[in-house]
Amino acid sequence: MSTIIMAACWPLQNMSPAQKSVLISLADNSNDEGVCWPSVSKISMRTCLSPRAVQGALRWLEEVGLLVARQREGRSTVYEITPAAYAPPQEMRGAGNARTPADAAPTPAVPAPAPADAAPRTVITSHRTVKEPSVRAPDAPDGVSAPVWRDFVLHRRGKRAPLTDTAVKQLTRELVRAAGLGWMPDDALAETMAAGWTSLKADWLANRAAGSRPQPGAAPRAQPNRQEALEARNRQAADEWLRSQS
Repeated sequence: MSTIIMAACWPLQNMSPAQKSVLISLADNSNDEGVCWPSVSKISMRTCLSPRAVQGALRWLEEVGLLVARQREGRSTVYEITPAAYAPPQEMRGAGNARTPADAAPTPAVPAPAPADAAPRTVITSHRTVKEPSVRAPDAPDGVSAPVWRDFVLHRRGKRAPLTDTAVKQLTRELVRAAGLGWMPDDALAETMAAGWTSLKADWLANRAAGSRPQPGAAPRAQPNRQEALEARNRQAADEWLRSQS
């Protein structure tokens, strides 16, 4: 359990009891970077909600920016809790509340945002509502698959870190350096997201991998934990890829 994530989630408002229960259950399972991977059935058991209600709450948490979900084939989904990115919807008036004369009055026209605004916005005209296109994300670096790049773009968005062309060029250089250390591009980005990093340095990956290896003379552990098993598979895949390129 991460007290940091729990403390950030408890004060959040404007959500249903079911949505709050699922959020707190995820926070209780997460590390200090907000990363966890409980199954829907486990969340259902902990919150006393049906699996369908849990899935609905998870979708809502993603829509309002509180959660980034990354699907893993044949394994449970990895969730990253992002309290800082929460954009709560406006509170809806209860069905039983009576309308006041002010409610029936025409809604004043909303002025159009200034052209200098870079964020996607809706411009209201006298005849119709026009949705302006959002800014396109930069293309993925060579060797990065589309699903992993999409997850990384969402990861950066959850961190409120715009992915500019300059950032992509720097990322590409570090991916090349990481490949020299045995990291395939997809694995390097997956490790970056699992660690909760906003950017990537090949040296960070090297230090992270070295930190999971036992020191000389240390007593071996009974079995590797989940993170060590993942890093071992990454190293094995990288070795096989390098052998295939030689």
